[in-house]
Amino acid sequence: ECGAVRARYGAREHFDRLVQYGVRQVCLAFDDAPGAALTSGVAALEEAGREPGAPEYTGGMPAATEQFMTRFVDGRLLTEHVRRLANDFPTTRREAEGHAERTQAAAAALS
Repeated sequence: ECGAVRARYGAREHFDRLVQYGVRQVCLAFDDAPGAALTSGVAALEEAGREPGAPEYTGGMPAATEQFMTRFVDGRLLTEHVRRLANDFPTTRREAEGHAERTQAAAAALS
């Protein structure tokens, strides 16, 4: 378990994503977007991960043993639980659902 990770970026465009595992505290800040700052970590993720509709939902697994990915989605920082597809590809529930919808639409267009 890691105690604290702090990162400050000069601009949002310099940040792609942060993947965390077992970090007690994560602090992200952006010089060009002070309102986009984030403080998170195991305790906050454990609480949020109990809600089935939440992007951080872990399905009952302890947050300290799971991976989470933080990045900008629709202009705001979003932390999501990382899950693995059948081929072991790391993704999120939101991405997996979007992929499934696009795949079904493509299949329907071919029918």
